[in-house]
Amino acid sequence: MTGTYVCAPSDSTEKIIPLFYSKRVAKKYLSCIEDKHAVVRGVNQQQLKALLTMIEKTGQNDVGFIVLPFVADSPDKWMAISVSLEQLKEDYVVN
Repeated sequence: MTGTYVCAPSDSTEKIIPLFYSKRVAKKYLSCIEDKHAVVRGVNQQQLKALLTMIEKTGQNDVGFIVLPFVADSPDKWMAISVSLEQLKEDYVVN
């Protein structure tokens, strides 16, 4: 399977890649975005490491990541939490 990363809508010039902690949250996100052909795929450790390495090696300073949990008392709202490359490596990558 091939494809490209769909970035989260943002007023910033930075490309924001959303991360999801459950399939339910990912499906909710898909229902809220304009691109109805978009899909969400799980990322294994090897793929995550390759993505982070590519970003670092190419010097892409305009790429960021966010975790998008639902707002507890309003399931149609999101609370974007920015995750740095260092945080991703520290908290998500298993060595």
